[in-house]
Amino acid sequence: MGEDETVRTRALRAVASLAALSLVLAACAPDEEEVDTEPVEEEPDEEPDDVDDDVDEADEAAEPTGDPIEFAAVVDQTGDNAVLGELQEAAIEMAVGDVNEAGGVLGRPLEVIFEDAGDEASTGVAATQRALARDPAAILGHQYSFQVFPLLDVIEDAQVPFLHGAQTLELDLDKDGNEWMFRVRTNDELSARSLVELATEEIGAERPAIHHGTDPVSVGFREQAEVLLDEIGMEPVVTESHDLGDTDMTAQIRSIVAEEPDVVFVQTFVSESATIARQHEELGLDAPVLWGPATLFAVDFELIEAELLDGDYMSLDAVPEHSEDPVEVEWAERFRSEYDLSPNEIASSWYAAVLMLADGIERADTTDPEPLRDALAESDVSEFNGVPLPGFELSCDERRNCYNKRELIQIVDGQIEPVLTYEAQ
Repeated sequence: MGEDETVRTRALRAVASLAALSLVLAACAPDEEEVDTEPVEEEPDEEPDDVDDDVDEADEAAEPTGDPIEFAAVVDQTGDNAVLGELQEAAIEMAVGDVNEAGGVLGRPLEVIFEDAGDEASTGVAATQRALARDPAAILGHQYSFQVFPLLDVIEDAQVPFLHGAQTLELDLDKDGNEWMFRVRTNDELSARSLVELATEEIGAERPAIHHGTDPVSVGFREQAEVLLDEIGMEPVVTESHDLGDTDMTAQIRSIVAEEPDVVFVQTFVSESATIARQHEELGLDAPVLWGPATLFAVDFELIEAELLDGDYMSLDAVPEHSEDPVEVEWAERFRSEYDLSPNEIASSWYAAVLMLADGIERADTTDPEPLRDALAESDVSEFNGVPLPGFELSCDERRNCYNKRELIQIVDGQIEPVLTYEAQ
């Protein structure tokens, strides 16, 4: 019962009590002229005319008003990587809706402008330049290092905060990166370290092999894995590579099988992961494989069956549907229900990135570039205005790395089994 209704009820009770008291007093009065004891029927107190208006005004105060705060999102809407771009776009739209439902940013609605990055470095640069022409508060976009590297000078010249998901270590601020760029996913070093320590400390591997793509992320993974193995006096028994787009890995896999490794590290893209998984079975590889996240995407996109990966492991940024956190699981269920898409680490990372941006603007109390950049650099956010990040708590270090955790899982009987959570030291 609301406060106004409570006041009204008390008033009615008071009227009834006074009427009853008047009857009692009349009955006890001496015989005089007959007193009319019929209680006067009174209209109940009406609610003040402005009550509903007050409620409406309160509701309106919670709604974001004024000119929207615009940011740009550069995603792969066309080309070979559009399936991942669709996840990114849906997650960003969902986050914007949730932020606005919670009151917006600085009391204003948040609004996103999408630009199609295609699937080439050149189309990614062109899309980013189109976005910059719209004078956005910030840009979210690009999950691939080959699309981010060409933007280093573009973003530094534009001086607009840029949140990206590229994992190559060389994009760190203390290397070739710049202070306007923020990474919302893990880097190569952490990805490689999580799998190397899983292989050597949990599985007990002594004869690892490496199979990687020739893209920057996969090469970076191989380089980091080799450094980490060398630190413990171990080296790969064989290292093989393939180009993106290759559809036959027979020669590479036969070379690996011949060396009888006890684990195989594989880092590549989605369709290549599916090809390798199928040919592992065809060519008789019986060692457990330690995959990067693209292989789980291949399962999500029904390129391969999960049963094909039984006994294998994966290192991912997040697995919301299989989290022990009920808030994270609820988010995953809502995302799948609303968009009919997998709520994987791509979706959860870009949803979280929008909330990180909203939090940065709120703390900076402006969309001016330099104060916003500095606020983002100090991000330590697990929720924004009551809207939780889906397991992707973002806390930026001095190198502009804002996410430093890996979830290690194993495929058992076609199902995902969490193994452990690995966090940067």
